[in-house]
Amino acid sequence: MKHLGRPCAGLLALTLSSCFFELAPLQEGEADAGSSTKQVIAPGAVWRYLDTGSAPASWNQPSFDDSGWDSGAAELGYGDGDEATVVGYGSNADSKYITTYFRHEFDSPFGTVTAARLEVVRDDAVVVYVNGTQAFLDNLPATFNASTPSLTAIAKEAEAQFIPGQLDPKLFVKGKNVVAVEIHQEGATSTDISFDLALTLDGSP
Repeated sequence: MKHLGRPCAGLLALTLSSCFFELAPLQEGEADAGSSTKQVIAPGAVWRYLDTGSAPASWNQPSFDDSGWDSGAAELGYGDGDEATVVGYGSNADSKYITTYFRHEFDSPFGTVTAARLEVVRDDAVVVYVNGTQAFLDNLPATFNASTPSLTAIAKEAEAQFIPGQLDPKLFVKGKNVVAVEIHQEGATSTDISFDLALTLDGSP
């Protein structure tokens, strides 16, 4: 598992997994009027998912029509016996799909988001998109496609752990937002996959 490291260059630079966002503190006399916190995606939320091994190029965009995808509550996955929703891996247990795709839509009450805190269960690797923009990556190389395996295998207790991350607050808008996720396996013979996600926003109307 990769850990969040040094602050990103600049005030709100986009991060993958090697850095984090650091918001400027309030200046003396500056009010934080009207700010609040809301968990916009809870653990165990219902997600649309595609378990065919590949997805259209526009699959992570807010305008994409995912009505033809299956849906189910997290934890989504297979192989561990603790899944709320079991996803497929293809017809060959010795040649499973590397990548499975997930989408979740939510409404944000905030006109201005000041912080976005992510917690995600990923076995083995994860890519998170917010409104079509890549916002978080863990356990994958910077360049990847549907057949790219994870850098390492996640095993034992780590398979069920929520790892933290912070997303660029500027990616979120008031009203409809879409979080899209790829989960990558460490190989085609991997015995299990796990996914769940929680997202909390700080902001003001």
